[in-house]
Amino acid sequence: MTILRNALKTALWIIRIIIPVSFIVTLLDFYGVIEWISAYTAPLFQLIGLQGNAAIVYFSSLFLPLYAPIAIIATLPLTLREITILALMCLITHNLPIECAVQRRSGTPFWQTLVEISFPLQKLLIQLI
Repeated sequence: MTILRNALKTALWIIRIIIPVSFIVTLLDFYGVIEWISAYTAPLFQLIGLQGNAAIVYFSSLFLPLYAPIAIIATLPLTLREITILALMCLITHNLPIECAVQRRSGTPFWQTLVEISFPLQKLLIQLI
C-alpha cells in the first residue's frame, strides 16, 4: 500500500507541474509571446537545427525540473529530430541553479560548472561537423 501511495504522490506532483506549465505555454502562444521569443532566438537555434520556438523549452529546462520542458515540448509543433536534439540539451543542463548550488556545496570549482553548461553547445557543434 505504501508503494501505491508514493506512486500517487509522485503522479500528483508531476501533474501539478505539467498542467499549469502547459496552460501557461498555451496562453503565451495565444498572445504571441512564443512567436516573439522565436523571432529573436530563431537565428541561434537554427544554427543547431531547431526552430526558434524551441528556445522556450531549453530556457525553461535551465531553471525548472525536466517535467516542465516535457510539458512544453508537447504543446509545440516539433519534429522528432528537433525533439531529440532539444531533449539532449535539456538533459545536460536541466535545473541549473540547483545543480550549481549542489556543486558549490560539494566543493566543485566554478570552471567545472561552466564546462557542464557548455556541453550542449559542444555536442551540437560536433553534430554539425
